[in-house]
Amino acid sequence: MGDYPNTGLNTATPKKKRGLSFWLAVVFGVFLLMSLCLNLVLFFSLVLSGDFLSTGSPTHKSYNEQFVYGNKDSRDKILKISISGILLNEESSDGLFGAQREPVVDSVLNRLQTAAEDDKIKALILEINSPGGGITESDKIHQGIL
Repeated sequence: MGDYPNTGLNTATPKKKRGLSFWLAVVFGVFLLMSLCLNLVLFFSLVLSGDFLSTGSPTHKSYNEQFVYGNKDSRDKILKISISGILLNEESSDGLFGAQREPVVDSVLNRLQTAAEDDKIKALILEINSPGGGITESDKIHQGIL
């Protein structure tokens, strides 16, 4: 059992208590592991969402058609474009983990160009929620509407 026979000496070493630094290292390691797992989940959710590394230039119709009122069989359409944000031609992101988005002005001009190619659109409604922006950018949108 740890005793020397016939000597009466006990050679078993007493168990050391683990100190505060050991438990701090364990807690730090657990937080580090949790952080790694969360980062992996966020990374793969961005990759799988399709927004990761997107440049934002639409090559197809960039608006969704929705029937609101009137005759469903009518061929004439009214287009509503929502504009939100500062009217600058700078890329923006969707927050800390967000992907880069197309500049607001470029996005509006692309939607206006796509709408101009649709002969069934007879009217345009702009819903603007913006504190303002650059004069040049506002003029580009104005010229795109004309």
